[in-house]
Amino acid sequence: MGKTLVFLTNHFALPALTIVTLDKNRWHVELFFRWIKQHLRIK
Repeated sequence: MGKTLVFLTNHFALPALTIVTLDKNRWHVELFFRWIKQHLRIK
């Protein structure tokens, strides 16, 4: 622990917690699509 993360955004009206939550959710979506590409034969 004790790490500092820096998130760059151009949405200055949004609170920092919202930006972090959006990025975390985006990362989960990317991992899901990576899993699909590795395990399913979809073109």
